[in-house]
Amino acid sequence: MSDVMLLGVLKMPYEMAMSSELSRLQFHDRAQEAAERIETDAATIESLQAKVAALKRDLDAVAEASTRQNIAAGEVWKERDALRVKVMELEKDAERYRKLRRRNVIHHCQGEQTELGRLSTLDTMVDAMPLQD
Repeated sequence: MSDVMLLGVLKMPYEMAMSSELSRLQFHDRAQEAAERIETDAATIESLQAKVAALKRDLDAVAEASTRQNIAAGEVWKERDALRVKVMELEKDAERYRKLRRRNVIHHCQGEQTELGRLSTLDTMVDAMPLQD
């Protein structure tokens, strides 16, 4: 029965609803139908509320995972930046070591050097030498 018809029967004046056995049976049937619909609607509402709660939990989990991922990504970026700083420091140290080594080799060779031609090729020779600890 449609909502309009059901409401019409349920809101019928008492004298009209209880005037005869037929009207009492009709009223009772409509009351039973209304009770069933109320129970069905309550179950539907409860089911929908459970689904909403589950979706909220899922949304919270996604938000938490996203936050953890952003924090992890931030940590990765910080670590990458720290490694870049270390690489730059090591490159500077390597350049200082190379210059120091060149200066020591040149100084050592100048004491023994007799030809100017050897001095011009000394830089090339030092660059080609393997680093020693």
